Amino acid sequence: MATERVNVLPAAYTATELLGRLHRASGVADITSERLVYYPYFRFAVKAKLPALFGAKDVALEVLVDAINGTGFTAETLVPVTMPVDRDAILEYRHVEDTALRIAQRTATNALTKRARTVAGFDMQLDARGIVYRPFLILDAAGTAMLADTVTGALHALEMRAA
Repeated sequence: MATERVNVLPAAYTATELLGRLHRASGVADITSERLVYYPYFRFAVKAKLPALFGAKDVALEVLVDAINGTGFTAETLVPVTMPVDRDAILEYRHVEDTALRIAQRTATNALTKRARTVAGFDMQLDARGIVYRPFLILDAAGTAMLADTVTGALHALEMRAA
């Protein structure tokens, strides 16, 4: 089993906690943990000066861009840990950093415009921080595949599609 050292968002929920959470939500007793996967995101640190009544206000946030489907979203300051991960558990990403940068710029601009409640321009800097991986557990709840987020504890039913 080959491993690779990667930046991972620390898990807030254990497999046992997620299995219990799914059991309580579904009532299904027969739940098993199938495998752990690491989902890739491009990570960008954003610094901006937003116009304020008296001068400008410094704002910092982070943007993650889903490296598989290209969705961008903002996040609080992240503190990933570098750790060895089984290579077979790492999902391959489809997007390249140039595309992710454009998505991050759009995402950050939208978030900052809403935060400032202004249409006035503002200065913004994006700093690429590389790939960060988010651990997910794939669970089997009596034949229904579920994706459990180890960072937030969220549960999502997976659709099974033929190849």
